[in-house]
Amino acid sequence: MKEKVDKILNLLPTLSEDEIKKVLTEIKVIIKNRKKKIEELEILVDQCAERKKIHFQTRYDRHEKPHFVAKLTYDNKSQSLERIFIDFDKSYDQYETYLMCDYYISPGEIYDIRSEDGRFFYLISSDCEMMKLGSSKCAEVLNAVKTYLKYKHSPEQLLEVLGIKESSNEIPEELRDD
Repeated sequence: MKEKVDKILNLLPTLSEDEIKKVLTEIKVIIKNRKKKIEELEILVDQCAERKKIHFQTRYDRHEKPHFVAKLTYDNKSQSLERIFIDFDKSYDQYETYLMCDYYISPGEIYDIRSEDGRFFYLISSDCEMMKLGSSKCAEVLNAVKTYLKYKHSPEQLLEVLGIKESSNEIPEELRDD
């Protein structure tokens, strides 16, 4: 590394002013591209660090509706919620079906889960914990989830709309008059 720097420094006195300006411009572009790449990698590392592996097990009687785990997204083309179902390992006996899977969750995601407890929507909190939002049959919950995913609202707004979290009616500091 030091040898490369020494070579460049030795060349500088032989370059014209225009050549030095061109070299400086190229160096700035290289630095800018490297900074951008570093920022992208930092974001990727943060996203990986925020993921959490979940182990899910359930069973249901053959006369029940099948249990499932599905990540919810909003499809702008069809103007509706889309479910991305998680694959299960299945085992059967004479009366029941047993399901088991591992999947990764990230903050801000919403899942639709049918299990022994019923069918509910869950929000993944900033510390990767699953927060029950309510029954998927409840129109208010369904509408709030759909709006959250469609308009990419903050998780806090969703929790406030559903009454799970108290709204903070504080005026942001940058908007206050001194």
